[in-house]
Amino acid sequence: PTGKAIQVEGGYGERLPSIDTRPPRHRDSDAIIE
Repeated sequence: PTGKAIQVEGGYGERLPSIDTRPPRHRDSDAIIE
């Protein structure tokens, strides 16, 4: 179960912050450019 726990925590942890950090940054750039 250790391998599965690490894969879920690593995949979910890196994917959540990556997607959550991308939308907010894109919106800030669009607002500044506009």
